[in-house]
Amino acid sequence: MAVTKQKDGRWLVSCRPQGTNGPHLRRICKTRAEGKRLEQELMGQRRLQLDHAKLSVCVDIWFQYFGANLKDGEARKRKLLHIIKDIGDLRVSHLKPGHYLAYRKKRLDSGISPNTCNHDLVYLKTLFNKLVKAQYLSSNPLVGLAPLPLDEAELSYLTTYQIKRLLVSCRKSANESLFWVVLVCLATGARWSEVERLTFAQLSNNTIRFVKTKTRKNRTVPIDEKLYKALSARRRFGTVRIFANCLSAFRSAIHRAKITLPPGQMSHVLRHTFASHFIMNGGDIMVLQRILGHSNVKVTMRYAHMSRNHLEAALVYGPLNTLNKEVGFDG
Repeated sequence: MAVTKQKDGRWLVSCRPQGTNGPHLRRICKTRAEGKRLEQELMGQRRLQLDHAKLSVCVDIWFQYFGANLKDGEARKRKLLHIIKDIGDLRVSHLKPGHYLAYRKKRLDSGISPNTCNHDLVYLKTLFNKLVKAQYLSSNPLVGLAPLPLDEAELSYLTTYQIKRLLVSCRKSANESLFWVVLVCLATGARWSEVERLTFAQLSNNTIRFVKTKTRKNRTVPIDEKLYKALSARRRFGTVRIFANCLSAFRSAIHRAKITLPPGQMSHVLRHTFASHFIMNGGDIMVLQRILGHSNVKVTMRYAHMSRNHLEAALVYGPLNTLNKEVGFDG
């Protein structure tokens, strides 16, 4: 949408209240202020139009004003359109919670995990909530629908012995970047993608500065001086990145080391390993949050149960502590 001055001195108002697939409205005004007011009036009509618009049009409007600014905006748009294709490209006023519940049952019956189904619901509700907040819609047709209850996911981590076996396995890989990527992941707790795309410009004074992160916030993590020098020594003329892609080589290394991991935790196990050992060795949970770059400490609290103090508290404050002499553990 835009208000642009024409050669004759008048102002052209050009907008699409229903998105790129909707009608293109053009109006001529004498002044820019008049054009701005008319533009707001035309776009203000979108609420009633979207209440009766098809779901695919809602996705288009959402992407135009919200999704395009997200890192995964394109992928989320494709996902939403795929969901709508399965549910049916209904008008918003015709969509009922039962339509989604039928879609979810079909997905569950086909073997899709409850967690994935919950993500589908989040995407849809977020879509409608954004449009409601921006007054494109009068209400969220899926309001009140709750996600499926899930068991807390197991966060697998490597023992010290497994770490040694893994590093030996990585040394045997034909991909010479693999060993160093794994080492940096274990030294910083960074995500695999953050380490794999590191550039030499991100190294400075025995630290690594992680940029373009998942939370969009930069963070700096100190590393051992020997590791810093080893990484700096990898610089070659004309190179920008420190490492080559090596995730497939990591999968092979895990297999060679005979390490079994839960589904979906292949590269993330290194991040879990750093966090778990950090807490078990007495590290502070708030410091860990800053190192990992979690935007919410609730995410970091998943590792709190690994604390030695946390575990020893069960011995100190448990009900049998005051009765152990009377109970007689020696039989």
